[in-house]
Amino acid sequence: MKTRFALPLFACALLHAPLALAGTDLNVKGRIAVGACALTMLDGGIFDFGKTSHSAANGADAGRTAKLSVDCASPTKFAFRLIDNRADMASGSGNETDFGLGGPDGTSAGHYRISIINAHDSIIDRDRDPSSSNLWLRKRLPGGQAWTSATIGRYFPLTPNAMYGMTSALAPSSSPDALVRMRLTLLTTLGLAPDIDRGKDLELDGSATVELHYL
Repeated sequence: MKTRFALPLFACALLHAPLALAGTDLNVKGRIAVGACALTMLDGGIFDFGKTSHSAANGADAGRTAKLSVDCASPTKFAFRLIDNRADMASGSGNETDFGLGGPDGTSAGHYRISIINAHDSIIDRDRDPSSSNLWLRKRLPGGQAWTSATIGRYFPLTPNAMYGMTSALAPSSSPDALVRMRLTLLTTLGLAPDIDRGKDLELDGSATVELHYL
């Protein structure tokens, strides 16, 4: 059984209401899981390219990193997926790994891609050192049931809406392992649209949601 953790909260205040009005029920729902996990993105999950030039932002070596952590109360099987909140803004290569990048006035500025460049289960920081990776990536495509091996590295970007989990051993077809913690270093690279006006400043707007799913 695959369960997505959700805790919807609803609150309502009625002020200065002298008359009884028609109403509706409000509910607080959720599930307190024994192996509940906390997902954290350091630096607010922002890949900040700051003020840069078109050529520098689009260069082969350009990119910004951010860290994603999952901490569980006990060994727990989980996976995560990235949902592109600007999917209708993606332009450029047409690759399935492209996330939409918005520009001014609702136009597309191109796309960006997100890769995992390091994955481990240690509480010790092992920033951007591929040799320290001791977790192996598993992938399940949208609508699929089978888990397959996936590669960690700059040139192997993640696919929007696909599910990703980790194993602590290299096994080609196994599902994700139960883990207590996961530490990922994510790399984002830009692919600016070739037809954007390079003579004007450009504000970039990319947005994605990270979902944590219990398996």
